Amino acid sequence: MLCNLLDVTTDVSDEALKAAILDKVGGEEYRLQVMEKLGLLSSEPVEKQTTPLDTLSNYLAKKLAYGAGERDMVLLIHLIQIERSDGSRCEEKVSLLQYGDPQGYSAMAKTVGYPTAIASRMILNGAIQDKGMLVPFQKTVYQPILDRLKQENVQAQYSMEEL
Repeated sequence: MLCNLLDVTTDVSDEALKAAILDKVGGEEYRLQVMEKLGLLSSEPVEKQTTPLDTLSNYLAKKLAYGAGERDMVLLIHLIQIERSDGSRCEEKVSLLQYGDPQGYSAMAKTVGYPTAIASRMILNGAIQDKGMLVPFQKTVYQPILDRLKQENVQAQYSMEEL
């Protein structure tokens, strides 16, 4: 697959293929190492799909599938430094740690899909009346979403430290 994408013959040596890849990725060695770890430099045949992206996606979906009992994790940490009008400073920390369920929803589904579904339902039920592209900075939008996420055990932790 890579030979076709890089326009090199399939009988190319491993070193020549690696050189062609490095040339394509701007000489960044770590990218080549990642490709090797993913098995992308293997000579094993790859099931061709409609497009190169579909072919790669199909390959990676099989290669990176969770094993029995494995699950994903989402970790978000936001550190916000605040300087008050009196000159004092503090740092607010907002962190979210969410694990997927091996037999249920992934952490990514919970942290991305749930909020999207909740907001969609709010629009359908008329709780959100605004039109166009919205950002959830209005309390009337974000608070009901946070409340519903809490019911689904998706909740951030907050702390503040004086600096």
